[in-house]
Amino acid sequence: FNFLLRFTDGSNKTVQEEFHPIFLDETGQALPEAIGAIPKLQNLSLEPSNIPPEMRGLSARLEEFYERALKLARKAASELENQVQEERLRLVRLMRDDLERYSVIKETRLRERLAETRERINEIQEQLDSLTDEEERRRREGTLRLRQYDLQQAERELAELQQRVKRRQEELGNMEIVVDEEPKLLNLALVKFVAPKNEEGR
Repeated sequence: FNFLLRFTDGSNKTVQEEFHPIFLDETGQALPEAIGAIPKLQNLSLEPSNIPPEMRGLSARLEEFYERALKLARKAASELENQVQEERLRLVRLMRDDLERYSVIKETRLRERLAETRERINEIQEQLDSLTDEEERRRREGTLRLRQYDLQQAERELAELQQRVKRRQEELGNMEIVVDEEPKLLNLALVKFVAPKNEEGR
């Protein structure tokens, strides 16, 4: 039985997928050691329509064997989930650190820009109070409007930054959640081990 073990996060995005084969003998017992031997078999024949008579009884028990294999696949997924969760938490911690560094630097620069622009606006307003020359006054008023626009732009950028950081923090929170999905059966095969001809009769 070949299963796909899939792990998703809080946004239902795939975190990791694992191919997980399970080999059961004719009694339904798991034989993990047989899995490594199957690809090495010589003269491997894949004939699903020609089940040997001695294996037809096994084909009638496939549903029973499937339930046993599924139970083992669920157990494997549960055990692997802890490992996937630890790796995901480590990754999210790094991403949170990067986000924190970026947001602090960006927000500090924007706040400095806001402070400088407000200071410049105050200076221009003080100058306007003492100006008597109309032409110079119009020029200063034009400069004031530009500075006020700069202030609004910086305030918008700061608000957008804070919203982006908040959204990213929520995304990272969802990324921390890891769930093991129901194992998906990809395919199955009945395998008959036949001794090489030179070993027959021994």
